[in-house]
Amino acid sequence: MIWRTVHAAVAGTSHVENGAPCQDDHLVATYSGPEEVLVVLVADGAGSAARAVQGASIACEAVNENLKQWTNERTACDLTSEIVISFLKDARQRIQTAAESEN
Repeated sequence: MIWRTVHAAVAGTSHVENGAPCQDDHLVATYSGPEEVLVVLVADGAGSAARAVQGASIACEAVNENLKQWTNERTACDLTSEIVISFLKDARQRIQTAAESEN
């Protein structure tokens, strides 16, 4: 199947008023394993965080890597909330590691 996607991130009104950039990130991917899967990830960068953009990007990349590996061997229907939570915990750990390395 061929997927066509349109996606964008736009700074919110408070960001525009304060002259801040959009601090969100998103990722769209397709994986081919036992089945073809369309993945859409969205991360809201915590606007009060100094490196919100980087945190949102790390979150999308971490979950993307875990999903890609998962769907390479299994079907998306096999995903459970526990597995998704483990992907999110991995993303949080990667953000924490990046934050510690940047002080």
